[in-house]
Amino acid sequence: MNLNGKNVRVINSNAGNGTAHTFSIPTLGINVPLYGNNGNANLCSAAPCTTSSPHNVIKFSFKTPGPGQYAWQCFVPCAGGFLYGNGGPMQTIGYMDGFLKVVD
Repeated sequence: MNLNGKNVRVINSNAGNGTAHTFSIPTLGINVPLYGNNGNANLCSAAPCTTSSPHNVIKFSFKTPGPGQYAWQCFVPCAGGFLYGNGGPMQTIGYMDGFLKVVD
């Protein structure tokens, strides 16, 4: 992935801002850690935030096996500690999960 213009292969969650969330598509074997903002940052009060608010730009790419719908969700921290990652916040449909629709 590319984090704020620099290529990154590993995020040490014990250093710096660590991992805030993940973008995961289990059926494709994709699990991208999303670097957190500084915990002391004054984040915007309502979404969508402007680019003047503290933020990170994270870019990554992957190939799919073809057209279809692929379920994605956040496993860390949202689904951490729950069987198959389906408890806690992940019980709320549309919260930190969704479907990636791939078309021809």
